Amino acid sequence: MHTTLAVAMAWSVLGLAACAEPGPTAAVPHEDAGRTSTPAADGGGTIQRAPVDPPPDAGPVMTAHVSSREAMTTPAAAPNPTQAKPDLDDTLCDGSPGITFAAAAIGGGQPVPGTEVMSENGHSFILIEGTCRYWVLRGRLEHVVTGELSASDVSSLREDFRLERWHMYVGDYPQRGFDAPGYEFVFGRSPGKTLCPSSGCVRIGTGTGAATGLDISWLLSVYQRSLERLVRAGNAAHGDIRYLLVAGESAIVGNQWNKPASWPLGDPAKVAISQMDADNGYAPGTSRLARGADADALREVWRQFLDYEISGREKDMPAGSSLAIPVEVDSTHYQLFLRDSIPLEDEHGLIAY
Repeated sequence: MHTTLAVAMAWSVLGLAACAEPGPTAAVPHEDAGRTSTPAADGGGTIQRAPVDPPPDAGPVMTAHVSSREAMTTPAAAPNPTQAKPDLDDTLCDGSPGITFAAAAIGGGQPVPGTEVMSENGHSFILIEGTCRYWVLRGRLEHVVTGELSASDVSSLREDFRLERWHMYVGDYPQRGFDAPGYEFVFGRSPGKTLCPSSGCVRIGTGTGAATGLDISWLLSVYQRSLERLVRAGNAAHGDIRYLLVAGESAIVGNQWNKPASWPLGDPAKVAISQMDADNGYAPGTSRLARGADADALREVWRQFLDYEISGREKDMPAGSSLAIPVEVDSTHYQLFLRDSIPLEDEHGLIAY
């Protein structure tokens, strides 16, 4: 996914017996894998809101026979049933820590300065650990949602994502259109501990290998539907916060400053970067980490922003500008960008898939 991402956990197969069996709300009925996703906005806590920055829909069928700048509409060949299955352990829940399945929407167009911190691990993602815990993000400014998979959940995911035949779909696929986001899917832990092993990766618009002409439009539909289902079944994460504070007003992020937030963590000048540095591009892994009471204070600012208690999210403003929270201290303006941090991240805030 990110160039720094690596798969570094060895494992043993314990099967589905290690899955924690939560209460009845975690189990979900099976859905047909070929059906088109219908987004849902119900849920608990702050995730009841409709997606602030929803991931794109699945789009039309893709093939390797057209330019990545064109819409992908040509039917594609079926998977090759004779292709050998690689030496890759493919159990979702083996009882061990570490990611066994990852899916994320990444890249896509020129980011607004400062917003990169919000999507350095993906605009949206589904992450499943060997312990059966999952972490999902539906969009920027949304909270990460976490929960425990039941045996029924695991069965549905394996069938919907066609994981028994995953090796047939492994490869690189073209992007579905100009400036469209790319997608990466990784299944299984690699015995060789390589970067995104080719034996387990499906890349859409992000890979460098030879393209394949298989039809995988179903995969994006399943991703969207599974993402919505897991958001509904889980609970908002309540841990550390990653943030970026930018001094000044961006020419792109046209926030309204009639009712900005105050800064709750001391002197903002000690942690802020300049607008020039933000315009020159954010380096992934350089965000700041807030823990404990500091994280709670930033989470409250986040809540106020989402609930329109402070300015910056007026309905007539462009969608991109609503990602920066306006902060004012002693007549100096700042832009605040926030996201949840989860235990799967390294010390720099990046996730090793």
